[in-house]
Amino acid sequence: MSTDTKILLGMKIRNIRDTAKLTQGEFGHIVGIDEKTISNIENGKNYPSFATICSIIQCFKVEPNYLLDFIKYDSTVSDTLNSLIIESLKNCPDELKRKIYELIDVFCNQI
Repeated sequence: MSTDTKILLGMKIRNIRDTAKLTQGEFGHIVGIDEKTISNIENGKNYPSFATICSIIQCFKVEPNYLLDFIKYDSTVSDTLNSLIIESLKNCPDELKRKIYELIDVFCNQI
């Protein structure tokens, strides 16, 4: 798996933690790993262990496909970037999404 895959998986895990309104330390305590390990996973530096993935799925009632649905055999850079952008926007308020869309529209029209 590539660095992009680590980043995507980390983003998914951070989204679960943010949705639960937990700090990295609190989240780590629940799933059985330390805060530094959670930080490294969320930042795409490390993969979570299989045991950690199972713990997250079980403790936070997450569908396994939610965590792993981005893994594709022929993932292209464009698909990966699109996934990163979409994942980043999921927790943004609608007004911020509108502003980001306007910025993207301006940038794309300048090319």
